[in-house]
Amino acid sequence: MAKTLIVYYSRKGSNWYENGIKHLEKGNTEIAAELLRKAVGGDIFEIDTVKPYADDYYACCREAEKECRSDARPAIKGFVDSISGYDLIFVCYPCWIETVPMCVFTFLEHYDLTGKLIAPLCTNEGSGMGRSEKDLRRVCAGAQMLPGLAVRGCRAASSGERIAEWAGKYVKQISIKQEAPEMIEKISVNTQSSVHIAAQQSIYFDPLQLPSEPHDADIIFITHEHGDHFSEADVKKAAKADTVYVIPAGMKGALEKAGAAEDKIVALAAGDKTEVLGVPVEAVAAYNPAKPFHPLANGWLGYIVTLEGKRIYVSGDMDATPEAKAVKCDIAVIPVGGMFTMNPQEAAELINEIKPEYAVPTHYGTIVGKPTDGADFAKLVDGSVKVKLVL
Repeated sequence: MAKTLIVYYSRKGSNWYENGIKHLEKGNTEIAAELLRKAVGGDIFEIDTVKPYADDYYACCREAEKECRSDARPAIKGFVDSISGYDLIFVCYPCWIETVPMCVFTFLEHYDLTGKLIAPLCTNEGSGMGRSEKDLRRVCAGAQMLPGLAVRGCRAASSGERIAEWAGKYVKQISIKQEAPEMIEKISVNTQSSVHIAAQQSIYFDPLQLPSEPHDADIIFITHEHGDHFSEADVKKAAKADTVYVIPAGMKGALEKAGAAEDKIVALAAGDKTEVLGVPVEAVAAYNPAKPFHPLANGWLGYIVTLEGKRIYVSGDMDATPEAKAVKCDIAVIPVGGMFTMNPQEAAELINEIKPEYAVPTHYGTIVGKPTDGADFAKLVDGSVKVKLVL
């Protein structure tokens, strides 16, 4: 199966075209979708509603506005059998009532889009993308939203080069995926739970005892305020002028005191989902149910980030909580050193339950835990999960 899918909804017949109403034999979005397929290949699928919209342009506008106001999901005639083989999905649509036609949401909500790359193309006659990208982020939970392209409907037929240039960079991104290092090779741990991911963005989690001052962090995540996880000195070594800090809500004052600008701080609570510099982020509660070291009431966090189509769970200090057992991820970075967190056996039981593709043990061999804890953990993990020892 092709790795790229183009899905579109298009209206032919009575349309607003440049400065007035015009009858179109083929909808502008269909023209743009066909040019897109000509440029990048892949499979193409047209969304068609069970109940047609009104032929009259203004009557159709009233129908679309009614659907939008009620957040309706009109029935459509069919779906793609499976999207599991697609890495990149182009979603093409006209801008209706400043957003996406509701029938497109019907299609998208039919699938689990976790880890998919979504690239929106919006035809319009002057409204640009409207709020459609924001609404797509809400509907496409777990997907990575790529910057979209607005195409004037009346110029769709002459927009082939523009469409090809925009889409080409995304297709190139997935075409070199096999040649590029796997995501697991981009994850390093220099000590304790000090994690660095050198992906499209440079991302740090709980930087500690950094051997140099790279000043290359696009995003720094802090899980909690203990000194082996929040080191002001090491945060400053990693940070640059425009670094964004993602933290538990209760740590906002501590980050500001450390010199972080308020507009560069993203403060989260457990269960929150957001996007930071284009990276989907989910906050997961990190706590000990039966130990005093990391109380649930403190609001401390682990994080799931989606990078290059992979969901990476960096758990923070925790035990095998219900929240951790509910995580779906491709790579799990978890503590195994015992005492303050899980020991190797407890950590292996959690991994055997959530079954990521890879597990990376941390939080052992220095401040707490034995140097052999990582290897002991690996021996207890099911063979279906690969263990990467980086400490």
